[in-house]
Order: sequence, then structure tokens, then C-alpha cells
Amino acid sequence: MFGCPRRFLAILAAGVLCLGVGFGSLAQQPGGTLTIGFGTELDTLDTFRSALAAPLKILGLVCDTLFAFDNALQPQPVLVDSWEQAEDGLRWTFHLKEGISFHDGTPFNAQQLKDYLWGFFIDQSFTGWMFAAIEDMVVTGEYTIDFILSEPAPLLLFNLAYPWNIIQPKGAYDEFGDEYGFTALVGTGPFAFEEWIQGDRIVLSRNEDYAHGPAFVKNTGPAYLESIVFRILPEPATLVNELRSGNVDYAQVPTTHLEAVMADDAITVISRASYYSQFLEFNLDRPITNDWRLRNAVNHAIDREALINAAWFGAATTSYGLVAPASFGYWPGIVGFGKEFLTYNPEVSVQLLEQSGWTLPAGSTVREKDGERLAVKLVTTNSPTYQTLGEATKAMLEEVGFEVELYTFELASYYSVALEGDWDLMHMAWIDESGYSVVKSKASIAAIESGTNDARYRDAALDSLITLAMTTTDDTTRDQAMAAVQQKIVADLVYIPMTVPLSYVAAKTERVGGMQDLALHPWWLDLMLALDLYIK
Repeated sequence: MFGCPRRFLAILAAGVLCLGVGFGSLAQQPGGTLTIGFGTELDTLDTFRSALAAPLKILGLVCDTLFAFDNALQPQPVLVDSWEQAEDGLRWTFHLKEGISFHDGTPFNAQQLKDYLWGFFIDQSFTGWMFAAIEDMVVTGEYTIDFILSEPAPLLLFNLAYPWNIIQPKGAYDEFGDEYGFTALVGTGPFAFEEWIQGDRIVLSRNEDYAHGPAFVKNTGPAYLESIVFRILPEPATLVNELRSGNVDYAQVPTTHLEAVMADDAITVISRASYYSQFLEFNLDRPITNDWRLRNAVNHAIDREALINAAWFGAATTSYGLVAPASFGYWPGIVGFGKEFLTYNPEVSVQLLEQSGWTLPAGSTVREKDGERLAVKLVTTNSPTYQTLGEATKAMLEEVGFEVELYTFELASYYSVALEGDWDLMHMAWIDESGYSVVKSKASIAAIESGTNDARYRDAALDSLITLAMTTTDDTTRDQAMAAVQQKIVADLVYIPMTVPLSYVAAKTERVGGMQDLALHPWWLDLMLALDLYIK
């Protein structure tokens, strides 16, 4: 749908580049402020209280993870200097980088790391389940710590690189309490938190002492930029107008305004396939949606191509699995497998409903069974894209005899709504560079208790496959287990994969430098944005 204008760089799955005017080899000049248009209202910057992906765009600049994913999605050290693993896989020894301090002056060392991770982060965070195999942490030196495991965890480094698993000083939580994530945020990253004026902006300032960027980032620190300002502009038209007028330097482009931005000669746009997997989720604790035949009837009533055009303006691809194609751990065979299940065929929907006893009374458009109407509650967010998605889905389901109540919520409260469970169908998305994290958090029995399995999916066979994928040291066995997991998720129709939206960011060509380096990383790593971008 979209062409390749003069200032558009598209990074395609095949690795083809479409280069345009605007990426010169100007010398990098330290200094200046980068103003980023931020299209999401945030609930908090505290990862213990919010599982939204949007705060990571700020957190990734302020806080480091122990490891980070390189261009090949392999974990590379950030706060770690070196490490060893015991032959039996039950002890990992990490030698931390020396001379690093948190922004509040607290030294980063092995004891600080243990105080934060052990008994605090692992017990209380949304992603603590990733470290369930750790049964103890032992500080053996000022900068040396051992992780003692109850079973092998071959994906430990991947989990330590996961963007949510940032390292912060526990003392900052103790000091600021409920204000942490609002008036305070402390890390070891290239930028320090200055202030959050809610509804207006978040301001970060350069960490002059930062010099431990990973080797695959061109500038390992300090950052070229003196400061970064995130202007909170949730209205897409306002965000795009501010970008085009020069009041914003850089922004993720809403698909509703993509063509206008790409036609602007003063703006450079970068695009690629994303890790963003969007799907329709069922609540299995509800009597109607707990019936596989009714879930399948919903599946066949959904025209995914129509949704792509209506909600994403063509800037998405059809999804056939819960794991996005660009994610590590994705099984390519899911396309052929998924196409057998995920087909648009309203006639099949009608047949399934009739076979299940849901019939249309004379003169009615809503099916009934034993005096009960086929009524479901569909929940989505109030963003323009998702409102359109919700309205289109509602219309498609009503065509085959469902009665659909559509509810929209602010993104900031959406996760709480999911956990409360007062819904039958919900539009959800998962942004993740590792497919292992998707299936673990969305599809295990244990995850119901941890609050990350909002579908209430219970399947012992699936849990066994996931455990095998998480613990085996044999790559072939892991790949086979992951393929089986992805197949079972599709076949069980607990989540109906719908789309993989494409991701677009844009910057003022004559002002922002370093975009070509940012484009090299498949995850648009926040460290690269922080360290490699500069004001011309």
C-alpha cells in the first residue's frame, strides 16, 4: 500500500533497504534536547504496578538490564563484565562491571543486585516467574554473585535481557514508597529522570558518568544529547501536527496519519516488521466462551483482511500465531498450520452455532438457546485504532447471530480490567522480542496465580511443553517444544491471532542524526536511541 518516497527507509523481512535523502554522514555534535512525541497516557513508571509496554520507552533510557539484545536478538552484557555456567547448569556466576553507580549515588554491586532481585523483584514483579528456577543468590565478592538454580535454565540470559527486567536500587523503593514511578525513578542508564508533569511531559537529563553501553552500540556513552523530553500527545492528529510543525523531533507514527507523514519531505520514516502480536482473547471462566465450538464460530466470523484495512489502514499483516514472526523462538510452520484453523467463513460459524443449539427465533437477529440470548461482552481500549477494531469485530459477530456489548477503557486501566475478568472477549496485544516470554506468560496454569494469564487458560499438556522449552539444554528439543506450544495455542482457540501491525517511527530529517544506526536494530533498542541519536 505504501511506496518508498525520498525520505523513507523500509527494513523488510528480506533485508531490502529503501534508502532516501536525509541520511548524510554529518559529524555527531554533542548537546541539545530531543523532543519525542509520546502517544500514550501512562499510569505509572513503576514496573511493579504496570505491565503496559509504553513505559518501557522511558524506562529503557533510565534503567539498564543486566543484558540487552543485539541485532541478532542474542543477549549481550550491559551491567555484567563476564560470566560462567557450571557443567550441570545449576550455578551461574556473574562478574559485574565495576565503577557504576545508580543516579542517586548508590553504588551498583553484587549486594545491591541481590537486595533488588532476591526476595523483592522476583517475588513481586509481573515477570518474576521468569526466574522461578533460582533457589538462592550468593554474593561471593563485591562484584561477583552466584545464581543457584533448582533446575537448568538455559534461557536465563534471555530473561535477564527482557526489557521489563530492569535493575533498580531497592533503597529507592523504600525511600519513595508509593511515589516511586511518579516523582522518582532511579537506574544506571544513560539518562536520569528529572520530572513527570502528568498529561504534559516527562523530562530526562544526560547521565554524564554513563560509559558502559553494550559493544554493539556505536556510542557506549555518555549520550550525545543533553536531555530528552517526552511530550504526552495521545491525540494522533495533534501528535502528527506537532511533528510536522517541528515542535516534536521524533515520534512513533499513528497508522491513521502514516501517508501524510510519509509524504512530508522534511520527515524521515523508518519501518519494519514488529514484535507486536495482536489477537482476540477469550475468558475461559465464562460459560459461553468456554465452549470450543463457540470460540471456533467467533474465529470463522472474523475477516482479518477487513480488520487490517479498517483499523490499521493496511499497515499490518495477517497473523497465524501468538508469536510474532520477528520474535526469537517463532516457528515458521505456524503459517501453514494456522491457515487450517484461522479462516474467514461465516457459513461455518452459523453451522457451528446451530450444532451447539444456538438458533435464531423468527424475526430475531440474536440467537438463543434454552431461553438464553447469545450475548457476549467485548472489551477494547479507547485508542482510535482499537475502537475501530472493536466496532468492526462487533459487526462481524452480529452478522452470525451474536449480541455484542462493546466496552472501551483507557489503556492505563486496561490490564486491571483484564485481570478482573468481567468480559468474554478482549482485544489484546503482546510486544515481545522473545516468543518464549509470550507463551510462558499467556498460556500456563501457574501464570493464572501470578496474574499474567488473563485468559484463565488451564492445560496440563501445554504446561509440560512450556516447561520442556524453558528447561531443556538441547536446542532441537526446545525448538520442537516451542513449535508444539504454538500449534496447541492455535488449535485450542483460546487466543485468535489476528494481525501483526507494522511499526513506524519518524524524525525531522534536518534536525535528528543517527537514525540510520537506530534502523539497524530489529528491536529499536532504547539504548541505541539514547546513545546514538544526536541533534545536528
